[in-house]
Amino acid sequence: MAKARIHLEGLVPQNVKSNEDEVRFKWTSTAIIEQQKKQNVNYIIKVSRTKWLELIKDIKDDDILVVEGEPYLGMTSKGVPYIEVNTNNIFAKQFVPQEDISYFRPEEIEEVPLAHIDLVEPVHLNAKPFSLEPNITNAQIIGRITMPLTVRILPSGRLGLVSGLKNYLVAKQLGFKTVPVIFRNMTNLEWLSMRGIDPQKSFEWRHSKIRVPGRPKNIAPPPRQNRMTAPARPMVAPISRNEIKEVPLVDITVTNPKFTNARLNPQKTMAEKERISKLGKIDEPLLVRQTVNGKYDLVDGFRRLTIAKELGFDKVPVKVVS
Repeated sequence: MAKARIHLEGLVPQNVKSNEDEVRFKWTSTAIIEQQKKQNVNYIIKVSRTKWLELIKDIKDDDILVVEGEPYLGMTSKGVPYIEVNTNNIFAKQFVPQEDISYFRPEEIEEVPLAHIDLVEPVHLNAKPFSLEPNITNAQIIGRITMPLTVRILPSGRLGLVSGLKNYLVAKQLGFKTVPVIFRNMTNLEWLSMRGIDPQKSFEWRHSKIRVPGRPKNIAPPPRQNRMTAPARPMVAPISRNEIKEVPLVDITVTNPKFTNARLNPQKTMAEKERISKLGKIDEPLLVRQTVNGKYDLVDGFRRLTIAKELGFDKVPVKVVS
């Protein structure tokens, strides 16, 4: 009698654990086991570390991971069944978006500076502590964030995080300069509603100190558009070196009440001051607007400006925004 075989396809996993010999990750996926009907179950995939490292060297952000092997039924200590697959028959294939399931298209993904993204959603500002360890391990192995964050453009021109808090925090902890994003002009609740996700069951709301407010009306997904005819929209592009210039510190004014009334976190400020002091310069440009008198008004970078003054710098790098 032939042994059962399993075929799984899905996004590159975020929760990867590894040791010297193997890498393992969990998928909640739809799989086909021989001729049985599709089922939604948990899968534990185990792959040799050598095979995994070989695989991820060339994998692209929008690739689909394919796993094939012999399944074994297991049970957690809490009595939850799962299917384990030990295999080295794992490979990546190009992602082909399906008309009925894709909530973003690969060509929509853009890389933006992590420093341009702010936490503005109440669900994120009131997040409970949670572990980032599995995600950090995976990001360290791959060397980047694979799943795009969802952001929207704020009136200030900066970006507000809509969804993807865990990957945002992982990127910050690992010091990634840029992250992949998709742009959606909506709130976190509207984003979940558009995708048909119950906020009560979403990771971010389950790990928030606040409750889900009244649910928004269902929002239809944006119409699919041909890439060549899609309307242009504003975006924040990575800063290129030719956009940055050095200006005297005395020429930068601070008029925004957000800064003049700010109380900087002393621990964060001290850590950043020590880093900049060792470096001997401000390595991330401040954002400023040019004023009518030829000087510059601060838009973003109050902590760095404060540190530059305390360290006695004469000039700082800036990018002038409109």
